[in-house]
Amino acid sequence: MSDQPIDKPSSLKNKYVLNGHDGVRHLIFHHASPSNGEYIVYLDKELDIDWETDNAFDAYINSTATMKADLRKILHSIALLEPVAQNWPDDLKLAAKRLLGEAIVSVLEGDSPVAEKAITHAKEFFRQKSKQVSRFWTLRACLASGATAAVLGVLDIYFRNQVIEFIGRVPFLLSLCFFAGCIGALLFVILKLGKQPNANSTAERHLHYLEGAARIVGGGISARPCSIAS
Repeated sequence: MSDQPIDKPSSLKNKYVLNGHDGVRHLIFHHASPSNGEYIVYLDKELDIDWETDNAFDAYINSTATMKADLRKILHSIALLEPVAQNWPDDLKLAAKRLLGEAIVSVLEGDSPVAEKAITHAKEFFRQKSKQVSRFWTLRACLASGATAAVLGVLDIYFRNQVIEFIGRVPFLLSLCFFAGCIGALLFVILKLGKQPNANSTAERHLHYLEGAARIVGGGISARPCSIAS
């Protein structure tokens, strides 16, 4: 039997890495050192950034005034950025939160310039993706509203005799104009023919859905006076 000592897994590694901790969705970094202790940075099941240090690393942070100040600064920047991605799709949220997690890792490794660069890259990533997510939400609402209008318009034409008998010829023609206007508004949005609002995903998702549906309904309503004039 060998007399060599067996390295036992450290507490955080045993808790999070080896045991497959239920709260870990994605491991960003695990650090263990006999000199300054151990820490782990990860994303939990809700894709929120979390991190934990042992007592030795806590003492190491408290003994280094510069690291403590840099860590507080980075955590403040992350607190401002992280809520922006709260309602993003999981794949984009994972990418965004990983960038923020890398900033925490860099500052805990004592490399504050790299941590600052990571925050700068994260801000640019959030800015670009926020506009894309905003347009995705609005376009999805427009597609749903436009598709509903198209289906109702086809049914309106298919059952035109019954509809005319029930509501009259003029209301029937107005309804056709409304559905045609909705489809036209949908094409207008898809082809980006109009000036797009300077929106981003910091607004709630349901507000984007409401705006998208309002655009389509507004297009349908605007088509009605034209039919009366003609």
